Amino acid sequence: MTLEESTEIDLCPPFRGIIKLILKIVEEYTEYGSAGASLFKRWLGLTGLIHHNATDLVAMLNDAQILKLLYRRGIADLYPPRLSLHQAFDGLVIISPTTTLTDVPIYGEEKKIYLIATPPLSKAWVSVSSTINSTDSSTNYDLQLLLDTTGVRFPNIISRDYDQFCLYQEPCSIIRLIKILIFNAAGVCNPAFTYMFAVTCVEQNPDFVLVTETRLGENEGRDDTYFA
Repeated sequence: MTLEESTEIDLCPPFRGIIKLILKIVEEYTEYGSAGASLFKRWLGLTGLIHHNATDLVAMLNDAQILKLLYRRGIADLYPPRLSLHQAFDGLVIISPTTTLTDVPIYGEEKKIYLIATPPLSKAWVSVSSTINSTDSSTNYDLQLLLDTTGVRFPNIISRDYDQFCLYQEPCSIIRLIKILIFNAAGVCNPAFTYMFAVTCVEQNPDFVLVTETRLGENEGRDDTYFA
């Protein structure tokens, strides 16, 4: 199927702009020039659909819709945008909580993988809040992890008095270590991320996985709390 036959390009008009952007970069910034752009255009199956000769690269890279697609698909990172041809993470950060409440700050520009390995516990609460920088849409996250390592199942304090509350406490039947894997990714739609995600999950065998984006639109950021 050629791009002219694709329904996706009609459903998402900014794709046309991205195609123009790629063709213009091939034409002006590679050794293949206009011949390379024409060959690439024929390989994509394009005829009269895309006209890139008058494309203004600076204007396109300031178009919010095009930037959103470039970042989401992992084609670009940083700000001002820079082409990102592969999904690279700056290593694996291992966090071993030693207190009941643990804060994990995650900064938008840092493409990292975090592995949280807890002590034996019976319950855990995870809360994630985010702030979005309106100038470049970079996103900072604050993850809070609350652990119950007492190994005790407490009765409902509302329905019992203090003596009953103390009397009916019992050991939890399930106490285990939990591994939480966090990917701070630049474009989860990038096929390279899918591969890295699968490989890391197989290697680390986490109980829970959380994926955060280095950039989000204003309507995409929200705070969530999870109970495990």
